[in-house]
Amino acid sequence: MKESVHSLKDYETYPIAASPHAENLAENREAKMLSVIAEVGFHTNAEDSAAIQDPAFQKAMMRGMEKGYRLYLSGVPPQTFAITSGAQSITLRPGEVIPVEVAFSGYPRFPITRTSEAISCPGHAICSGSTTTIPETTSPFVSQATCGTDYTDSGSFTWGVTYVDADGLTAKSELEMRCEP
Repeated sequence: MKESVHSLKDYETYPIAASPHAENLAENREAKMLSVIAEVGFHTNAEDSAAIQDPAFQKAMMRGMEKGYRLYLSGVPPQTFAITSGAQSITLRPGEVIPVEVAFSGYPRFPITRTSEAISCPGHAICSGSTTTIPETTSPFVSQATCGTDYTDSGSFTWGVTYVDADGLTAKSELEMRCEP
């Protein structure tokens, strides 16, 4: 739930415990099957109350609970969707196309939408980002980088890359790219 709720801009710092509380709670003490209590806020707290009434918050909480349940049934531990490693700096020649691998952790729901945007672009270059869809895969994601055939000057570019899974969870990376004729 923490990963899902914190993916929302308005709830990036909403307080959620880092791990479950294992107290002997009355509601679960007599349970004869797996049982969970998910307290997502208190109506007596003004900030919690506002969040609980927000449909985006409700959807994120339920999406997080569903993911936790699904991962539990799969026998895998919860892990945040994040970019863990990959090409952070590459050098290319005009017309060259090279694969760029970016490793990820967690259990994103596919398909993933990958969007690249220029953070810095030499004044003489035309930098246009792109959006692609990544079907289900294991880590790493593999994309392609190119300077294009028309770019004949030397220059450095910085690309911001955002990966958004089907549940709206986001992971980000940056790529420094140098084009040299």
